[in-house]
Amino acid sequence: MTGAGDNIESRVKAVLAGETDHQRWANPENLEASWEPRSRFAAQLIGRNSTVLDLGCGRMLIEKYLRSGCTYLPADVARRDARTLHCDINRGELPPEADDVDVVLMLGVIEYVFDLPALFARLARGRGRVMVTYCDPETSRLSSFEQRAALGWVNALSRTELKSLFAAAGLRLLAEDQVDSLQWIYTLATPAYAVPPRRVAVLSYANAGNFGDRLGMHVLSSIMPAHASVEFLNFRPWQAPQEDPDILVLGIGNSMFGPLLDDALFKLIERSGKTIGIFGTQYRDEYPAARMKQLISSLDVWFARHEVDLDLYAVPETRCEHLGDWLISACMMTTPVKDEVVLKVGDEVKKNLPLDRIITQIQQYRRVFSTRMHPLLCALTSAEQVAYVEQRESGSGLVSGKFESMLLDIFGRTYPENRLWTVDRTAVIRYRDQVRRKLARVESTLQTLLV
Repeated sequence: MTGAGDNIESRVKAVLAGETDHQRWANPENLEASWEPRSRFAAQLIGRNSTVLDLGCGRMLIEKYLRSGCTYLPADVARRDARTLHCDINRGELPPEADDVDVVLMLGVIEYVFDLPALFARLARGRGRVMVTYCDPETSRLSSFEQRAALGWVNALSRTELKSLFAAAGLRLLAEDQVDSLQWIYTLATPAYAVPPRRVAVLSYANAGNFGDRLGMHVLSSIMPAHASVEFLNFRPWQAPQEDPDILVLGIGNSMFGPLLDDALFKLIERSGKTIGIFGTQYRDEYPAARMKQLISSLDVWFARHEVDLDLYAVPETRCEHLGDWLISACMMTTPVKDEVVLKVGDEVKKNLPLDRIITQIQQYRRVFSTRMHPLLCALTSAEQVAYVEQRESGSGLVSGKFESMLLDIFGRTYPENRLWTVDRTAVIRYRDQVRRKLARVESTLQTLLV
């Protein structure tokens, strides 16, 4: 474990002085090639396209083993090549790059560091992972001061003691792997890397069999932040969350009914950290106006399905934005192949049929007639002609108003019921593009509120 140009007496002297042995590390002959298997082992734990800062890089052996796309940044007390970033850890020096790389790597380094708590606290300020190796006294059987000082080592921590230092600095232990009979490698997460899970409750009608009520869950899942832990709740039968959520997502693009604006809903909103509304309205003549204003005022953000929803219910104290019907993002533009009959879509889509099969079936037909709103929305991405009938299911005989609102948003006009009309594909494409861009705003809002 000694190099050809090494001097054991100078090592001990440096240990006693509490300084880095610059003379030793400036001599390339003291950089042992025998540690190459350790570099190969560590490289297996680093993913593709990672930016890696190698502190105490020595011979830079790991560079040739890193996976494709990785960016390698060597750093040491002595210049190894033109890229070398200078740093002396024992003088509190770390390159500023340590704060903004995917992996800070220290192979065979921390045995030479006098103030490990200070080093680990400094590393905890970064955004990525930290990987260090260590020869602890029990594993390496190098437990006496003389043995370790002869190698230039300045500390002799047990694995338990070392892990306590990690924890005290805020570094979370992700994994520990034994490299060989002498040393272990520890993979640690900084606080910024180890984003804590945040509780999200999604309240909707996704438990119903209806096509549109379920499709919204797939759209929401595509933009939900990675660290969100989601609990799915139902309007009917009412289902409260197990714990108060950090964010309540109210609706998944479908309609908010007047009868849903009850005390249980408002109590849930009060218990939630933040509330985002993603819904439209229907049967508006039956809405309790005061309750609707109370609902919108209690939201942090409302992403309204239709422009008319905003016109009727937006309030100044709430951030209210027109999203559009985001379910159209789940239906790609395509060309139909069947023209012999008109496809008629009705209440059968409420029977928990596979969503992908429903979309495929609807998009095969050049002419589609629908009594349900979201099958018609799907048909607009493919059919040449469509027809519809407004829903009248409230028991009062009133029309839902959903079809009219959707048509105004997409085409700027309405069409008569029960009559086929030609789809303006350019208008549909423009609408899909608008919705896709607005989806990014929903995603960024979720990210911001879940910090």
